Amino acid sequence: MTDVRPASDGVQLCTSCGLCCAGALHDTAALAPDERTLASAAGLALVKGDFALPCPRLVERRCAIYPHRPRVCSRYRCRLLSDMEGGRLDLPSALQHVRTALALTNGLARLLPEPMTLPELRKLWLRAEQLPPPVQLQLAATTDYLDRHFRPLSEAAMATSHRVGACPAAA
Repeated sequence: MTDVRPASDGVQLCTSCGLCCAGALHDTAALAPDERTLASAAGLALVKGDFALPCPRLVERRCAIYPHRPRVCSRYRCRLLSDMEGGRLDLPSALQHVRTALALTNGLARLLPEPMTLPELRKLWLRAEQLPPPVQLQLAATTDYLDRHFRPLSEAAMATSHRVGACPAAA
């Protein structure tokens, strides 16, 4: 007989979300120098020694290389997960935020030309390139929601740093 235990609240939250891996929160994730060869072999695109998001190993909001994922991935805690782990938020409330964020990011993705990603769109926005008004509005609403509910307070300077593991003050 197999011991089947329910997934922890954190696992349930993360496998319902995947926004960090999908590139909704960051453009890249910081790799340690000793991880670069393995990351490249796993199919992760390297950009200046980090790996580019969205992660190609994200499949239906789950990590296809979970046991072998980079350390930055296992260490990362979005604000929702940190608030749940700290007892400041319950799972049903966190999952409602995930549903709202997914609706916003999916709505934004529908406005983008194929195959543009959210990190690519943010780069255009940061360079002050002209975006169609519907895209500007959806991007602003999505960014605001993600800033308020998903990005850790330590990442408040997201306008200058979209890199997991980066120090926003150093950007």
